[in-house]
Amino acid sequence: MPYKNKQDHLDRCKAYYNSPEGRKKHRIKAWKRYGVISDDWDALFECFMAQTNCWICDVEFNSGNRNTWKTLDHDHETGEPRYICCKYCNLNVIC
Repeated sequence: MPYKNKQDHLDRCKAYYNSPEGRKKHRIKAWKRYGVISDDWDALFECFMAQTNCWICDVEFNSGNRNTWKTLDHDHETGEPRYICCKYCNLNVIC
């Protein structure tokens, strides 16, 4: 491993994750793991990043409040994305 120590490795991982490229790859990988299916991952990611408010309740997304975290709601049977919504709506609103 080309890293001097564990902290150097962790710092590089954090820098990569916080980069636009790393954030995009991490998010798309997570969506695939959750069963989301898409023909155009790039367009889905761009749409996700552009949203500032929940599509269901119109609350503004806020990373400091867990109920207003931005999430991608999808149909668990088909894998099709439905909404970009807050965590509260994703868990409590039945569509």
